[in-house]
Amino acid sequence: MGFDLRYNLMHIGDNFSDAVHKTADTAIQCSKAVFFSYDIQMLQRKKNKAAREVGERVSALVKEGTVDISQDLLLSGLIAKLDLIEKELAAQESARTDLMSLFTIKKTACACTANPAGKE
Repeated sequence: MGFDLRYNLMHIGDNFSDAVHKTADTAIQCSKAVFFSYDIQMLQRKKNKAAREVGERVSALVKEGTVDISQDLLLSGLIAKLDLIEKELAAQESARTDLMSLFTIKKTACACTANPAGKE
């Protein structure tokens, strides 16, 4: 099979459509990665806020002189909230990493770079 101008001209629309479709898919994946990044930043802010609330509650309990802070229901709720945020953050980071792995190019070393300057 050689170069067939007639075939290429007859199917130029299909080729163009395929190229546009691939470009649109890549753009959609890039925008998803951006939204994942924004969600991750939002979750990190929520995590910092929840951790601060836990610290404030612990310091308030210490000032009150409470010996057993594990019995405090408010503190338990704050810790549970922090745990949920951390799990959601880990899931978002994992999803973004999986999505970004599609864009990475793995380069293999050729023989000349694997053994530079004839060293063995």
